[in-house]
Amino acid sequence: MVALLALVHIATLAAADVPATDAKITVYRCEDSKGKVSLQDSPCAKTSKQEAREMLRPKDAPPKQKLPVKPVPVIEQMPPPQPMVQLAPPPDLYQCTTYDGKTRDSENYDPNPRCEPLWALGYREEYLPIEQRGVSCKWIQDSCVKYEGRTVCDRWKAKQKQAQSDLRYAFSDTAAFRKSDLARITQIIQRSCQ
Repeated sequence: MVALLALVHIATLAAADVPATDAKITVYRCEDSKGKVSLQDSPCAKTSKQEAREMLRPKDAPPKQKLPVKPVPVIEQMPPPQPMVQLAPPPDLYQCTTYDGKTRDSENYDPNPRCEPLWALGYREEYLPIEQRGVSCKWIQDSCVKYEGRTVCDRWKAKQKQAQSDLRYAFSDTAAFRKSDLARITQIIQRSCQ
């Protein structure tokens, strides 16, 4: 391998000294009495064993063509990501339904237990003893279910619209309460439902 590299090196040096019109070059392999091998472009000494080889003169590679420089596209820097604002969960809301199907929203679990007169529940009082007619009642309560997911915010926004309407038509003695209630609901929506 060393001999091959030396051979290429000699051929390259010879190519630099000789005009480009000569297509061949002679390389001499010399081995002295101690067995040391050398490659050269001139004949060996008389005390060395000589081998001569003719080779094609190496040619320089053509000069590289300059490629047109393409402009580097300008990449617009993206603004740093905005930190995600973690919204507080909205307060619970419940939908409470009465025995006759009427619904209402409540901010607390409030089944509103009460004693309804039997006649209001559709019972016929003529079958009751006389002393119980008009005074008998049955304990009932509403069915309350907690709103879940996106519905909670939708219901708070509906409460906000109702509070705005209540404030618009409030009497002077309730206007301050209506105003503070609207501000409270608006604050809940801004903090939890954006």
